[in-house]
Amino acid sequence: MAASADYAARFEAAAPQTLFPRLDREEQAFVRALAYGHRFTLQELRQVCEAAADLAAWGEPPLRMWWPATIPADGQAAGRAKDQGLSHLRQHLVRLRSQVPVYPAGGLAAPRRALPKLRLVRESRVLVGRCPCASPQVVCCGLMTLDAVRGCGFACSYCTIQTFYAGQVLFDPDLAQGLADLQLPPGYVHLGTGQASDGLMWANRHGLLTTLCAFARARPQVLLELRTKAANVAPLLRADPPPNLFPSWSLNPPTLVAGEEHLAAPLASRLRAARRAADAGLKVAFHLHPLMRFAGWEREYADLARELIDTFDASEVAYVSMGTVAFIKPVLQAIRRRGGQTRVLQPDYVTGPHGKLTYPEGARVDLYRLLSESLGPWRGHVYQSLCLEPATVWQAVFGVEGMDSARFTAQSVANLRTKLGV
Repeated sequence: MAASADYAARFEAAAPQTLFPRLDREEQAFVRALAYGHRFTLQELRQVCEAAADLAAWGEPPLRMWWPATIPADGQAAGRAKDQGLSHLRQHLVRLRSQVPVYPAGGLAAPRRALPKLRLVRESRVLVGRCPCASPQVVCCGLMTLDAVRGCGFACSYCTIQTFYAGQVLFDPDLAQGLADLQLPPGYVHLGTGQASDGLMWANRHGLLTTLCAFARARPQVLLELRTKAANVAPLLRADPPPNLFPSWSLNPPTLVAGEEHLAAPLASRLRAARRAADAGLKVAFHLHPLMRFAGWEREYADLARELIDTFDASEVAYVSMGTVAFIKPVLQAIRRRGGQTRVLQPDYVTGPHGKLTYPEGARVDLYRLLSESLGPWRGHVYQSLCLEPATVWQAVFGVEGMDSARFTAQSVANLRTKLGV
């Protein structure tokens, strides 16, 4: 009994350091009994709780449905049973990770979360920075990030923004002055607002769009991109944007929108909003990002490319960028802590050239090639690019040899100037 009481104290101290609090009550009871019977170490408890959380997120049968319920009383037999159970668990996860994720027809339930708190925060901060993912190992377009707002109201399962702003959306009452004081590099500069928030979901709250349009109008050498998954383009049109400002839409097929891009506008709504912006004379851009493999991905991505070609003339599109899903490890843990159903953690990722976890290079090339070929009618008329990929992938997808960041940046800016007419 003393040993049991001692382990119970150790368990209660260890459990909060794992995903145990995120499990449902039945799974908690099962994992607790399993831990008591097998005397799990902290590392083993972490492993089992993470597996239990992943199985729940993927919609798979829980641990209690297939782990042996009886734990041998004999110590040596119990030890062998624990080793066998953990080995079986690892093999089970390997099998699931080797399979392409399958989404239910109705999508996945969004994680429970409180509405973000919108705050006006006056503070001294840097508004503009370099792309945080750029490195010598990848080809980068030279985009500079503009953190006009920080935090997002959407609940996309894979998003890093939710990890950094803890349920808050921060507006800067001194944004106009901060933009006026910006010291930018000489020449034309591509600025994008998609790093810290969605570009259109806040409409003109606190004069946001009015301020950004005035900034772009005053700085004609700035090529200002508002990246979004929203559909409310009307406030932008009312703000009378200058020609060097353009909206762009992140797109994925309906299966991924329903499964992972919670609260964001449906694909059809995003395309209608982009069509309305183009009808008003704005150039539009599209980010096929983050690309993900799932059952039926080949057909759905080909359909998406076909819909773009049928809906927009090449002259209306500033560019198309493609990039695959990629994670830093803290984001993976944040996704698990948030709970809810998601399939983004199911694939067996590898460390990519940018240091993040992503698909192996061959799988990334397959995604890019399918989309590039599907967008074939736009070839030579709409600039296509890859996000944070090495030169070897550019060559495999586009046949371009020796692509580097300097060349990509120059091409990207020249293309935007031509398309925007500035």
